[in-house]
Amino acid sequence: MVVTQEDLVGEDRRQSGCSRNMARQYFVTLDDTEKVINACPDAEWRAIVALARFGGLRVPSELLALEWTHIDWDAGKVTVTSPKTERAGKPYRIIPLFPELRPYLEELFELAEPGQRHVITRYRSAEQNLRTTFLAILRRAGVNPWPKLFQNCRSTRETELARKFPIAAVVAWMGNTQAVALDHYLQVTDEDFTEALESDAGDSEIDPHFRVGQVVPGSATRCKVGAESGALSGHKEGRSGHSGGTGRARKPKKTPVLQGFAGVAKHAQQDSNLRPAD
Repeated sequence: MVVTQEDLVGEDRRQSGCSRNMARQYFVTLDDTEKVINACPDAEWRAIVALARFGGLRVPSELLALEWTHIDWDAGKVTVTSPKTERAGKPYRIIPLFPELRPYLEELFELAEPGQRHVITRYRSAEQNLRTTFLAILRRAGVNPWPKLFQNCRSTRETELARKFPIAAVVAWMGNTQAVALDHYLQVTDEDFTEALESDAGDSEIDPHFRVGQVVPGSATRCKVGAESGALSGHKEGRSGHSGGTGRARKPKKTPVLQGFAGVAKHAQQDSNLRPAD
């Protein structure tokens, strides 16, 4: 019997439970992100793109659930409530108020009405679809649409974070698991290959006479310490650092407001990552 490459890939997927479609994965570069944000019609859309690309929020469920009282400006934390993970007993998670994300939330906060509850006030109807307007923004930016528009923003962010932080911290911030991240989110990029080719083999701590199956002294200890260092401290359930009953958080610094266009087509909403379930 002749075994084809397709057979091998199918067997790998059956054994690992992986259903990743590599052809639909796309890394949204910072250059393209900047073009898209600059082409956004208003501060709300800039915040939408930033929350998806830099915050890694699921769209629309986590995006539309975000409230101003969920943002602790002083502590640099954002409480993300998640209808998806609530079913697994995790109704919320806490993510850093990333430096790339903060200016766009500050800009939108300055424009918020007193007592305004939700960060995103438009597109809350079940008949409205953010994807249609997002496609129009991409055309205006001169950026070719990529597959799974919002989910690949989330996948890109998780890939970026995994390069810099312990995986235990990354999956806690993203609201999934290590298995789901590896199977469906983390990507291998051209930058990974470039860094590998440019890396100095002399920096390796492994003995040049290392043999397959040989245990490298100290390696297990380093891995364990690295994993433990990624554990997040517990947080009390509730809203972060707000009072007064106005529904608005403490006022941050001002940022410039750019001009643009507005408009959205009406279609049924869908979340950014209906598959896989995590």
